[in-house]
Amino acid sequence: MKVLVESLQQGAMEDKNIRDEFLNSINNEIDRLSNLVNGLLELAQIENSDELRMSSLDIKELIKDVVKSLNPIAKIKI
Repeated sequence: MKVLVESLQQGAMEDKNIRDEFLNSINNEIDRLSNLVNGLLELAQIENSDELRMSSLDIKELIKDVVKSLNPIAKIKI
């Protein structure tokens, strides 16, 4: 997120397409961090409990999300 914000501050705001893509990526990263924090809170609750809950994960969707979130940074580095 820091790289995206710094890029916007350094002039990426001029190009509407890049600006929108970066803002969308920042928004997605905020959602990801919120999920991470919620997961950590849940983990803390599990550690204080005797219960364990399992859930399924769509690995293809996870990989697509990771690639999509790193794509703007990769474009900057090229």
